[in-house]
Amino acid sequence: MQDSADASKLIFAWCFSHGRLHLFTSEAEPWCTATWVILVGADRDDALADKQQRFGDAAFLHQLPGTDQLAIIEEGRQRDVSTGRRTPKS
Repeated sequence: MQDSADASKLIFAWCFSHGRLHLFTSEAEPWCTATWVILVGADRDDALADKQQRFGDAAFLHQLPGTDQLAIIEEGRQRDVSTGRRTPKS
């Protein structure tokens, strides 16, 4: 028998409102409703390496260039909160 941790996929995200790494599962609605982006990685270290490569040392949204801030905000608006994935454009 497979337990729920094995059945659900872990999703790592960087939250630019809280300035920290979040961990969600694919089986549950993300618990954070703030400004976050999904990171690529199979574990915490991989996810943090992706964050560093994409956003450098920025922990909070205001530490990013304006164009990046807008892109992250728009990504959040288009996200399907039940899956963490972008909703398809109609």
